[in-house]
Amino acid sequence: KAILLNLLLLLISLRTERQRQHFRQFCCQVVEDPRRIHSQLRELCRQWLKPERRTKEQILELLILEQFLASLPPELRSWIQARRPESCSQAVALVEDFLMSQQEAKTRISQVGFTIQILKFLTGHAVLVMQC
Repeated sequence: KAILLNLLLLLISLRTERQRQHFRQFCCQVVEDPRRIHSQLRELCRQWLKPERRTKEQILELLILEQFLASLPPELRSWIQARRPESCSQAVALVEDFLMSQQEAKTRISQVGFTIQILKFLTGHAVLVMQC
């Protein structure tokens, strides 16, 4: 039962993302009927934001989440989007996790470099350090 619920939530999330992309990527090569273009954009936006089902706060959350993700560096944005955050707080927590893991990796590299320098000093030779 939980697996089906998770699958359903994933499908809804994928559909919402596809609708957002349709709205954001809409363009027209020739402007013959601006009212029709406006109408199409309005419909695409309604399909994405679903104002008949979402509150103003929920719509605001979607817009802020989109802009928050767009403001991130590409590598980080891809990493976050792959985890499909559904709220700004989830996205912020994922960014914090990512940054913390990056900092931990830098600390480990610094510690290995420091160990190599000490061993070189003590032995007078270049040293290969294997760390698991």
